[in-house]
Amino acid sequence: TNDAVAARIADLEGGVAGMLTASGQAANFFAVFNIAGCGDHIVASSAIYGGSFNPLHVGHLRAANFAKKAFALDKLLLIPDRIAPHKEIPSGSPAPEQRLQMLRIAASGQPEMEVSDIELKREGPSYSYLTVEALKEQYPEDQLILLMGTDMFLSFHTWKNPERITRNA
Repeated sequence: TNDAVAARIADLEGGVAGMLTASGQAANFFAVFNIAGCGDHIVASSAIYGGSFNPLHVGHLRAANFAKKAFALDKLLLIPDRIAPHKEIPSGSPAPEQRLQMLRIAASGQPEMEVSDIELKREGPSYSYLTVEALKEQYPEDQLILLMGTDMFLSFHTWKNPERITRNA
C-alpha cells in the first residue's frame, strides 16, 4: 500500500501531498493535499475533514487531533456528507443529521474544531469539489488542506472533478 500511495503522490501536479500516521487500534493513514498555493508566510490554515463518519469513532477524533497539531491549524472543519458518492451507507445507519449531532458533541470543548453542515444543506451526492469551492469562497485568504483516508486517496483520480479540488485545495 505504501508503494501505491507514494506513486500516487508522485503523480500529483501542483500543491503538496504528504502522509500522516496516527496511532489507534490500527495505524490510520491519511493523505493530505495542500489545496491553495501560498507564499512562504501562511496567515491562516484550515483543514477540511469530511466523510460519512458512519460510525463516528475514536480513530476519526485521533486523526483530527493529530492533524490539528501537526499542521498548527487555526481551524479544522468536520463535515459529514449527506450522500456518500464513493460508498453505500448500510441500512439502519444514523441519518445525516444524527451524524452531524454526534460530530458536534465530539468537537465540543475544542475551539479549533468546527462542525459544518455545508454538505447536508445541498441535495444529492456530497461531491468534494463543490464543498472545497464553497469553502475557498468563504475563506479566500486561508490555506486549505483536505484530509482523507488512504482508500479515498488511492481512488482520488476517479472522483468527480478532482482537478477542481486540487485547484482550490
